[in-house]
Parts: sequence; structure tokens; C-alpha cells
Amino acid sequence: MTTATSNFSWSNASGTTAKAWLNAVNDLVIAAGLVATSDTGQLDLTATPSSFGASASFGYRVYKFPDTLQSTTPIFVKLTLANDSSGRPIVTAQVSGATDGAGALSTPRFDVNSTSMGTFQASLNSYACYVDGTFTMVLGHTYKASDVVNNAVCALVIDRARDATGTALAGGFLCESNTTPQASATQSRSMFGSASPALDANFVPGLVPSKAAISSSAGANVNVFRHYMMVPGVAPSLGSLTYFNAEFGALTPFTATVLGSSHTWLPVGVAMNYWSANQIAAHCAAIRWE
Repeated sequence: MTTATSNFSWSNASGTTAKAWLNAVNDLVIAAGLVATSDTGQLDLTATPSSFGASASFGYRVYKFPDTLQSTTPIFVKLTLANDSSGRPIVTAQVSGATDGAGALSTPRFDVNSTSMGTFQASLNSYACYVDGTFTMVLGHTYKASDVVNNAVCALVIDRARDATGTALAGGFLCESNTTPQASATQSRSMFGSASPALDANFVPGLVPSKAAISSSAGANVNVFRHYMMVPGVAPSLGSLTYFNAEFGALTPFTATVLGSSHTWLPVGVAMNYWSANQIAAHCAAIRWE
């Protein structure tokens, strides 16, 4: 069980600064607990990029889950590190149950787009955690000064299917991201089986109040709302929760009893909002953090 936090610069002012953020992203994921695969063709992190301008692709890194269920229900994560058309750092993610050993993840696959930075950032916090079949990651937390919609360079939550006691199962896994829900994008995908009819959703599969609600309070208490995946049936998830943005301070961990046990989550505020049908940005995500 490992949480990892890192503060680093996102800059391509030179090959040296580009190398620094490339290594920082990889170091964060490894520190959280994922394991680098032996896929060929991966980015050499010891090299200083010689091409780091507009639309340059530095390369990719592939990781896998470290748990015993990896042998029965494998999960692979591929991060592609590149620049946008203005030369600003971007990170895209792919999640799948298989890799060809040369960096190509098989379908069905969950794709997470990066958001463009606009300007280089000298200092931003990033977060990652692996625990008991859950991986969470928020890169470049709130890098945009004014935009309060999905304000992270790349955010990803992966959680194995759970039984009623919270035990991880081999049946499938749920992927969630901060991708803005549009006709061409999804925020969640349930994946199961070698030829699974992977289920896409513009919003995360959760039981949350309608967008007319402005508070979850019940007397002195407030509520959080858990998510589900299809395996095909319905299975609960521990990877993330929905909460009302005004009811928890961003980046202040809280505990809640879910599926019979106490767990800790990190509310990430506007880094992962528009998290449900509530389009007034009141609903945000809290990622598992223990």
C-alpha cells in the first residue's frame, strides 16, 4: 500500500528540462507501486531528448499491476509522453488487459486524452497510489489558473471488480478518467474477458444526486457516493467516490466506511469534476489514497 506525491516542473525549455519531467512521471508511477514491463521500444529515460519542440513524441512507458490477480486478470497501463502542437507537455494513457510485448495494448482498451497546458509550469503537484488492486493517478494537479473543468494534465483511476466485502475479484476492472464528457469522449469503461463488450460511459457509473441538488448534507453529516462496474452484472468499486465539491477541502484526505471497511480517499477537487450528470461542476472525484 503506497501513496506517492511529487512536485516537479513541466517544461520543454531544453532537452534537460524535458528529461526531468519525463523521469518525474515515471518515478511517481513506480513509487506508487506499479511495475515496469519488459515491452520493447520503451522510452529510454537515461537519454536527454534531442527533439523536444512542437508535436514531438518522446515515447511511451508500459506498467502492470503487482498483485496476484495479474496472472488471471492482467491490467496494463501505457503512458505516452509527448508535446502538443505548441510544444507543451502532454501525457496520454491507455489501459488494457493485454500487450503484444512491443508497446501495443490490445482492444478492448480505455484511452485517456491529455489536456494542453498553454504555458510551462514551474511547480505542480502530482499524485499516484496503488493499493490492493486499485491504481489512481492525477498528474499536474490544477495546472490551469482559471479553468475549473477537469483541471489536471492527465487523471486515471483503475479498480478491480469487488465483492460485497470489498475483496478484489478476477472478473474485470473499471477505468475512469478526467476526460471531458463529449460525444467523442468517455469518462469510464468497464472491461471484462478476453473479448469483452467493453462498456463506455460519458459519466462515471455512480448513484449520485441529480444536478438539481446543491448539497448532500443529512443533519450534521455529508454523503459520498460510490461507483460501480459491469462485469457483466454490477459490482461495486473502491477506486473513487463522488462528492460535493463544497463539502470537502481539496487534497485533504478523509476516511469513510465502504463495503464494510474503513478506507481513505483524497478529494482532488476540480482536477476531476464534471464527474456526473451535474454540469454545474459541483460533483468531484475523490481517489483512493492509502
